[in-house]
Amino acid sequence: MKSILTLFCISIFILNFSQSPKEETNKLGKNPVFFIDSVRVGGEELQNYDPQEIASLTMYKDGDALKLFPNEGKDGVVYIFTKKFSKKRFQTYFKTKSNEYKKLLSTQNDDSNLQYILNDKILTSDFEGNIVAIIDDKVFKSLKIINKKELQKQFNIEDKDYGILITSEVPDNLHNEAENSNK
Repeated sequence: MKSILTLFCISIFILNFSQSPKEETNKLGKNPVFFIDSVRVGGEELQNYDPQEIASLTMYKDGDALKLFPNEGKDGVVYIFTKKFSKKRFQTYFKTKSNEYKKLLSTQNDDSNLQYILNDKILTSDFEGNIVAIIDDKVFKSLKIINKKELQKQFNIEDKDYGILITSEVPDNLHNEAENSNK
């Protein structure tokens, strides 16, 4: 019964992240290793999460899973990151890159009045996993903050107070990461 429930939960998550959920689920064994927000959990823990909370999901199967966990990875390894965790990760990363951003976040209750813009592309809903997946020191170039007036002038955005302009190179693995993330 437990393995059926686990496979059901995996199917729900994969429906949100994959082109072919049935095919992907069939490739996992009965006891995959699960991580949620970098913490190893049992399959039953998946029941505590709404799929709308998930920013990204990455599955490792076969040889890739065995490289990660030689003794336990035979049935696969699944890494799940929630939107909340992903947001904390990219905020922490950007704080190390910009004192202005760090100061701005410390004066705000949350970042709901900030508009993130990556390489002139306005990031709307469900972008958290994408930023974490593609931005690192290899591709990051700069972060600039613009005020409401500039945000409206440059991007025609009126409902946010600040724009966070992120510039990066396009990473080599962008296509592969995009397949594993929510968007």
